[in-house]
Amino acid sequence: MPIRIIGENFPGNIDEMLNNRALSVVFNTFVIKNAGKNAAARLSFLSENPKGYDVYTQFLAPNASPRIQLDGQLKGALDKIMAGAQSEAASKLDVLARVLNKEFRDLFNKRLLRAFYGTMHDQGAPFNTICRKIAAKKCEGRYGKVGVVTDRLGLKDKAAVKDIMIAMYIGDTKAANDACKKAGAKWKPFIIKDAIENQKGLIGYHEVKVDAKKLVICGFENVNDKSILTLLTEMIELHLDYNTRKKAPKVFEKIKKKEPKTSPIQKLKYDAMIKLLQTKGAIPDYG
Repeated sequence: MPIRIIGENFPGNIDEMLNNRALSVVFNTFVIKNAGKNAAARLSFLSENPKGYDVYTQFLAPNASPRIQLDGQLKGALDKIMAGAQSEAASKLDVLARVLNKEFRDLFNKRLLRAFYGTMHDQGAPFNTICRKIAAKKCEGRYGKVGVVTDRLGLKDKAAVKDIMIAMYIGDTKAANDACKKAGAKWKPFIIKDAIENQKGLIGYHEVKVDAKKLVICGFENVNDKSILTLLTEMIELHLDYNTRKKAPKVFEKIKKKEPKTSPIQKLKYDAMIKLLQTKGAIPDYG
């Protein structure tokens, strides 16, 4: 059954991969580079699906190319077959082939396919290139035409903005952040990404700033502790970035530990605290 990645169907098992001619070539290159020639030979075995004596001559014989090197019980089974009566070899090799088929399928389905798809965010990896090509065609449908987005952000480098959109489309946070820096904007990457995601301009966005004096109005008691201001800044930055928002409440718990047990802050839940900080003007209302 196919698996969905960035809104597209990709082979969900090794049989589907082998039936996809274009992608199987890329996958074979990945297998050779990352798992070695023996694994690549196993992939060829599944693709060819040899029968009878061909199992030996094509893949297991000393002069076979590609050659699969067996060890342990499987090598012992092969040696026993080849030392026995030649009239029985073909049928016994068929039995061995069924065992090999299962073992090789498990290797690819449970390990190497996952590893291949796991390179989606690895710069220069073949699957990363495939995903970026798909994103290049579809990201404007999600975020808007690159020229319009660039103008709305008040930037000039359309290519850099397109790179941000592509990286965001495939969920590559590092590449998106790098592209944001390349775009030359004064804003932090999470602000630019938020503006693109929500189709907003950068006008009205503010750098994260915490007003220490107004924290007292919100109920904070340890306002002279600079580490609290640092943690609050970190928390707001995490909150504003959709990719990291879930981490923000944990930072709030660290802040609570620095406040006295009698502090009104101890009774507040995370969402209520964010609203209070914005209402009292301790932080700008970022939305």
